[in-house]
Amino acid sequence: MNPIRYRTTLMLSYIMKQLSGIFLSFCVVVFSMSAFADQYVHGYTRSNGTVVQPYYRSSPNNTVRDNFSYKGNVNPYTGEVGRNRYIHDKTSPYYQGPDSHGRVGHNVHRSSLKATVIPLGSARIGLKSTAIPIGLASVRLHISG
Repeated sequence: MNPIRYRTTLMLSYIMKQLSGIFLSFCVVVFSMSAFADQYVHGYTRSNGTVVQPYYRSSPNNTVRDNFSYKGNVNPYTGEVGRNRYIHDKTSPYYQGPDSHGRVGHNVHRSSLKATVIPLGSARIGLKSTAIPIGLASVRLHISG
């Protein structure tokens, strides 16, 4: 076999292996990024008539520590700093046991929400409350705790 042809074949083989490795790495990165993507939630109306505006949430997983509302985290869409410690969720370092109804998990904190109807236009949005427009009025949610 011609030595030049042999070297060319070896070089092409080496280049193909390198390109295959780069392509495989690229695929791993792309697929792993989509696993950590935030999820868009469409707006909807609850059975009691409350209108929920569309919003983004972190992808579901087995911990509350990466939720936007978790204490110290910042919601990248609103700039709001999380204050929820998820005291009834076992994945939280603040876990204190089940709630008064014996429930464990990160959805039990919703019972601490209080709603008040206020005139539209006088609603102020701050870190301690959020105003949601509903027709001619808006609902302000105060998060306790």
